[in-house]
Amino acid sequence: MMHLVRFFTCLLLISIMSLTGCSSPSKSVHQYQIPIGTTYKIDAFNFDLSQLYSVAGMLNEKETEALMLRSFSAKLEKEGLLATEENTDALSLVVNIDYFRNYVGQATPFRTEMVSPPKLYYSIEVIDEKGEKKTIFQSQEMTTSARSLFYFGIKKNIKEDVTYSLISANSIAKKLISLTPEHEGYSEDPEAYTNAANDIKLMLNQFSQKASKPSDKTYIPDTLTQKYLAMISSEQRRTRMNAYSEIQDQWLNQQALFDTLNDLILSSYNDDLTKQQLDELEEQIETIANAGLKEYKPTLVKITETATSTELQNFTSKQLKVLNSQALTSDVIHQPLPEDMNLSWKKHQLYNMATSEEKDLQRLAAKKIYRDYPKDKVLLDVLSEQLDQALIRGYNAELRNDFHAWICRILGTSGDTKYKPQLEYLAQNAAHRKVRNFAETYADEL
Repeated sequence: MMHLVRFFTCLLLISIMSLTGCSSPSKSVHQYQIPIGTTYKIDAFNFDLSQLYSVAGMLNEKETEALMLRSFSAKLEKEGLLATEENTDALSLVVNIDYFRNYVGQATPFRTEMVSPPKLYYSIEVIDEKGEKKTIFQSQEMTTSARSLFYFGIKKNIKEDVTYSLISANSIAKKLISLTPEHEGYSEDPEAYTNAANDIKLMLNQFSQKASKPSDKTYIPDTLTQKYLAMISSEQRRTRMNAYSEIQDQWLNQQALFDTLNDLILSSYNDDLTKQQLDELEEQIETIANAGLKEYKPTLVKITETATSTELQNFTSKQLKVLNSQALTSDVIHQPLPEDMNLSWKKHQLYNMATSEEKDLQRLAAKKIYRDYPKDKVLLDVLSEQLDQALIRGYNAELRNDFHAWICRILGTSGDTKYKPQLEYLAQNAAHRKVRNFAETYADEL
């Protein structure tokens, strides 16, 4: 693991000039003039992570924030600008970072788990002797183009994301240093990067040991499983084809059902099939792919490599891409509920959709709740909680303004007056104008 420490030490050293500005309607702002000889204590490090969807194993908001804070402080330590506990004259810093994690293909039907350079805005503030915040620097939208060429034991995709976040934080610290007047009294710390690298290694080890939540394989009722098992076992081809179509239109994961489909596929894919039989086999493969269940991926890989039919190989190859993309959503849909919560299987899925980090899933959940469960107190409360993000200016409020507007509609038409104060507050304070307008309109309905 010493290689890992050396890697992060080098990473912090080479991260100079790694943030570049993107085109943006807003310009960077530099206001507060820093006194000569200033040292800093970090009063707050506020990090807001946005992404269009979540990927299993990636660091969450708090974990990424912890790494970035350590990178930021290491740069100040290196230059002798981080105050010691004895220094009571230090300026209190408040760092705000609005960070958008990008994925390759995120705007296409075939989403991937591969990260690409993030986008971010940041501001650096100090708290003066009167307790007022003063802006040192406020950036335009930035990105980091730095990539690592090394791999030392971290899963590659996570390693790339860690690289981006560490470099971003280090570069923000570098900007602060560039705005701080030179002073001969600063005492540099040559061990700062090595110490930070050791801390980062320990944090990553801790993060990697967190238990990932397995999918809930038991929450969908047996009656639904038996219904579809009977349909796909029917002697009537139309009944079987209807079953595949219905399964594809839902998010299902019952092992008994998909094991049966998997066995049917493996038992026939190299047979001499008629046109109708081949069509049905392809429907079975498509049903497996659309479910996004990773445990059946080896079956599709096997067909692409060993099927005697080139046509079937090509079809399955395309469905393999569908499965990989759908798996990202399936992981979210089938998560277990909190221990104290018990919902029907459809409400279970809507809860997971509404509380996910997937913008499209959240909006779809809102529409389905509005249509099917407009008075359900549990789901309404869950939606109400999501409106906290509508108050914070940044990527989340912008990306999810349609979702937040839908929530205002749902709460306003629920007939429950407990949501009226929240809507009235949003009408005045929501970050996005669309949400303010919807909140005002639907507050009047309660």
